[in-house]
Amino acid sequence: MEVQNIIGIIDSIGWFQGVLFGVFFILVFLLNKKIYNLYFGLYILTFTLELTIGVAEMFNLVKQYPQIDYLPFNFLFLSLPLFYLYVKEISIFSVDKRDLRILLPGILELVVNIFWLILYNGGDSYEYWFNIYSLSLIPLFIPFNIYVLLKIINLEKRHRIKVFQQYSSTEGLSIRWCRYIA
Repeated sequence: MEVQNIIGIIDSIGWFQGVLFGVFFILVFLLNKKIYNLYFGLYILTFTLELTIGVAEMFNLVKQYPQIDYLPFNFLFLSLPLFYLYVKEISIFSVDKRDLRILLPGILELVVNIFWLILYNGGDSYEYWFNIYSLSLIPLFIPFNIYVLLKIINLEKRHRIKVFQQYSSTEGLSIRWCRYIA
């Protein structure tokens, strides 16, 4: 078996699990109304859906349906902000309306990507301009995500300080794991 096939199988399994877990946490949110479940479910979904095109290529779906290549499943500006909101919500701090502004670049990216999908015509000109658009996001994506990662690390640090100031026993109150994930 080729390495590429093994990677494709692993991606497919990861995609399936990610979609299941993402939907599960969104359903849990709908049942118990704890917003951190929504943030976590959306984070898992956005992170997982980025594998969709690779999984579709493995099953040769892109050859049959080339527009799959242009599905709005690149959440370059949405995944990490959702993770940040999740971490903030489970920390000693809570998410306020100002924190939700961090989602604006991701929402804008999603709207533009949907626009590109609607305009899909399969021509060379379309592919050329779509590639220019995609490449133009890289210089914006990298600093934005570094900014979000630093916010997550800073949030964990502030949480740790606040918890040590307020509680004599801090067992079970640590969110240090999010620093390592970030």
